Amino acid sequence: MKDVTDLISDSVYIDSNYKKNTGKALSENNYKKGVKNMPIKILLLMSIVLIAVGTFLVLFTGKTICNPKEVILFDTDKVFVDSHDYVFIAKIDKKLFTKRYSGGEGDDIPYTFYQISIIDFLKGNGDIKAQLCFYGGTDILKNLILNKSNDILPIKNEYYLFFANKRSANSNNNRIGPDNFIIAQNIQKIQLNGYNKEKKYTDQNSDINLIIRRYLNVINKDIYGDEKINIPIYANDSELVDAFDYIFIAQINNTIPVDTSTFGSSVATVFYYSRILYYLKGSDDWHGRLCFYGIDYWDDDAAALHMPSLNNYYLIFANKKDINSENSRVNENDYMILADYQIVLLEGYDEELYYLNQNDDIIFILDKYINLIS
Repeated sequence: MKDVTDLISDSVYIDSNYKKNTGKALSENNYKKGVKNMPIKILLLMSIVLIAVGTFLVLFTGKTICNPKEVILFDTDKVFVDSHDYVFIAKIDKKLFTKRYSGGEGDDIPYTFYQISIIDFLKGNGDIKAQLCFYGGTDILKNLILNKSNDILPIKNEYYLFFANKRSANSNNNRIGPDNFIIAQNIQKIQLNGYNKEKKYTDQNSDINLIIRRYLNVINKDIYGDEKINIPIYANDSELVDAFDYIFIAQINNTIPVDTSTFGSSVATVFYYSRILYYLKGSDDWHGRLCFYGIDYWDDDAAALHMPSLNNYYLIFANKKDINSENSRVNENDYMILADYQIVLLEGYDEELYYLNQNDDIIFILDKYINLIS
């Protein structure tokens, strides 16, 4: 028979083993639970990471960011053309690559380079295959970074009239090659919609012809010499009225394509159809062709001539082509317009009303000249 001491020892041993075995069982159980829950924890962590990455991608990538860079304005076409060494027609072949800003190399903006095929140089000369450096492009996060003044991207396979310069000799901007043509403003590229590569640039549609002739004739002034014309400046309205054989009210309709192969001056010339409503002086056909000779061409502000607004009504002062003129582009019945003072906008003109029943502003203009016509 065990004594009390032995009983106590056995009790302690049993209790100790129970606790040991129970703790081991609990530990194993917790481990199994932890292993079992591990995939859930990993999935939860991955979900948090993916949500964070997705939020970052949505908020900070694939955006278009436009910097508020100011547009450079030019007073006249001549100033605009003179500020560029190269004017040419070219096709965008493909986008080549983008060079990103790394500090100290020009503007803080990506540069995108395009391969182009040059159709014709109107000013300057160079290789037919060339590269265009466009100020703007994607950054490392695929954000499209542009300047507000140059936010229209060139389109692959489209044709443009480009006005460009190359990198200056003293530039430290090594991102741009010495023969790259630089495009930093929207106004340096004019898309030529409908350009036909099978035709010469002089034989394109009327819209393209108008665009090209507008600048080509300004350029030709430098190519063929400093051509000038004596445009008189009149001292008063009476001299103005006496100087012209025809004074009439007309609506200017649309431009007319002109055969540039015929003989004529290099001065920028645009022809318009007009529908004549009333003759105040002289009389002739009711559908007259207007020859605007020297649009955006002359240096003298007093003799400036700008494009009229189509479908508006004007009071027009004009003479016809001089009988001794050899310019075969101008017909003998064309009305010659050489300066802005020959066309006076009649804003608000109502064709349903007689010309003397128009608004007060128009009546004031007409009365001023009618009273001077003898």
